[in-house]
Amino acid sequence: MQSIPLVVLGKSHQVVDWYHAKEHLIAAARLMKQDGTAAYTRWLKNRETLLYQGHADKIADELEKTGGPGMRWSRQGAENLLPVRAAVLSGRFDQMWDAAKNLPPS
Repeated sequence: MQSIPLVVLGKSHQVVDWYHAKEHLIAAARLMKQDGTAAYTRWLKNRETLLYQGHADKIADELEKTGGPGMRWSRQGAENLLPVRAAVLSGRFDQMWDAAKNLPPS
């Protein structure tokens, strides 16, 4: 993923184009839901809508959580999501992306 740093009043922001943002969203969906299922499609479409409406922060907040009220994770599902969560929280998403997307199928 390429990002262009944008400096606004001394603050750095990451800008990602739609194609790459959606590519990463699809990869997250594959880690969280079984590819091709109704739950996968529903999750992905809902997050695409949020992304299109400019709510990437809500998606990032959701991906940072590995459990909360009403959320259930299998051990394998949580282990699959850990590299993504670590990449988001460390601010090193680009460097860690290859490791996360190349996990063996569960």
